Amino acid sequence: MHCGNCIIAPACGLTGALHQALAAFLTVLDGYTLESLLAQRLDITGLFERAGPVELSAENR
Repeated sequence: MHCGNCIIAPACGLTGALHQALAAFLTVLDGYTLESLLAQRLDITGLFERAGPVELSAENR
């Protein structure tokens, strides 16, 4: 996070929290491989094919 121009940066706790969150996020991703994530893509495709078409309400368009 770049906070160089932010006037409250010296007193802000958000920067540290976001750095910790990013580190945790990357640690979780380290537990996966691209191959394992792509293998699930075929499973998702099959689910959509079985579900058939979905109608969206006016508010979801």
